[in-house]
Amino acid sequence: MEVLEPPSRGVMVMQSKFETYYVPALYSTVGILLALNLLGLMSGIWITLLPIAIQISIIFSVYTRKTWAYLVVRAWSAICIFSGAALWLAVLLRGGEFSHSAGYMVSQTLVLLLGVLFFKSAKAVLSERAHMDAAPSRDMHQEEI
Repeated sequence: MEVLEPPSRGVMVMQSKFETYYVPALYSTVGILLALNLLGLMSGIWITLLPIAIQISIIFSVYTRKTWAYLVVRAWSAICIFSGAALWLAVLLRGGEFSHSAGYMVSQTLVLLLGVLFFKSAKAVLSERAHMDAAPSRDMHQEEI
């Protein structure tokens, strides 16, 4: 049976500093978008049930530290990247003509940039978070058989 070695101190310090900002930023972003989608649902826009389900699954998987949490975050981030890129592509194809308000364009650009950030770092942070919980502590000793 193979004994898992705990990560080195340098890796743990770097991981904890990155996790300090990544996970709260993820919760904040998803929480704000969830609130906006709930407002849309209360207005009678039933299509917002789909993003609400995805955002609830993100919060659940990251909070419970599931090993597959990074896949959910990456899928959501890919959707954010695709939607932001499609919006800017539509603007370019129209010859630079904006058909939306400036506030909407800024918010979609922010969603695009946050999607890139969360997509790039999801596996590094969230899979290590799950593995650090599963690794035995240094105080535990395995008996020789």
